Amino acid sequence: MSSSTTTTPSSSSETHGRYLSASLNGGVFDYVCGCISGIGKVVAGYPFDTVKSRVQTGRFPNSIRAFWGTLRHEGPLAFYQGVAMPAASVCFVGGIMFYVNGYIRRWIQPDPNARLTYNEMLRAGCGAGFAVGVVLTPMEVVKVRLQVSNRATGGHATVRAVLRDVRLRDLFSGATPTLIREVCTFGLFFPVNEYLKVSLRKIFYGKDSEKEIPTASNTPLWMRVVSAGSAGIVGWLPCYPVDVVKSRMQVVPQGTYRTWMHCMRELFGREGYRGLYKGLMPCLTRAFPAYAAQFLLFEYAHANW
Repeated sequence: MSSSTTTTPSSSSETHGRYLSASLNGGVFDYVCGCISGIGKVVAGYPFDTVKSRVQTGRFPNSIRAFWGTLRHEGPLAFYQGVAMPAASVCFVGGIMFYVNGYIRRWIQPDPNARLTYNEMLRAGCGAGFAVGVVLTPMEVVKVRLQVSNRATGGHATVRAVLRDVRLRDLFSGATPTLIREVCTFGLFFPVNEYLKVSLRKIFYGKDSEKEIPTASNTPLWMRVVSAGSAGIVGWLPCYPVDVVKSRMQVVPQGTYRTWMHCMRELFGREGYRGLYKGLMPCLTRAFPAYAAQFLLFEYAHANW
């Protein structure tokens, strides 16, 4: 009796200590791998993001005209206009996203060999999206303003020029829709990505494959590409109108719209449902390679370090 009484608290303390240690070490590891993974996302997806922003903010009526108009009048480098800001910040933001997601996962289930439920993955993804949304808004304001500026007419071409023309409060324009977008996107991404990998493994390897957690070592590259890219599209679809509102709010003076809902109502009143889905095709086209590249790099870094 005496032996069992002293062992239980000791065992509990050791387990808690191991969890804290694993969370710290795993968190730093997740952060570093997340920093690396963000580079792939920017390189693969930024040109599509520029087209999307130019359509969303009204510079062009549709994606085709935005692409050809930008290429003809400003040249191919215009598709990477404003890339310095996301390139500089993507390591920070990507690291935060994977750090928070990993931390919440370890908090929910400390055993690394145990499988999380899809609901638990959704909760961890939402938490990661919330953390990203909090720090992302000022970067998004600068990025969008750089993307919609016109190199051919001598518009804003540098981060310094944009920052000189905006007030501090302008840098937090569209904070609420940014937060909603990030929570929605990553809340959906992680469980959908996992579900697609499990489903593809089940189709090609049989039902017994469901017992294994899909990893980079037991899942073919093409399955991971298809799963991550498709999950990126699924994550963006329901929150796209909110992203359109965010972009509109971030290129007009602060106070033009009372709230993000006011902006959405004004946009819907002028342009209808089509106005809320402007730039959807380049967004979805971007989502597949961008998310596939990001998560493949994360898995590669995780598996090889």
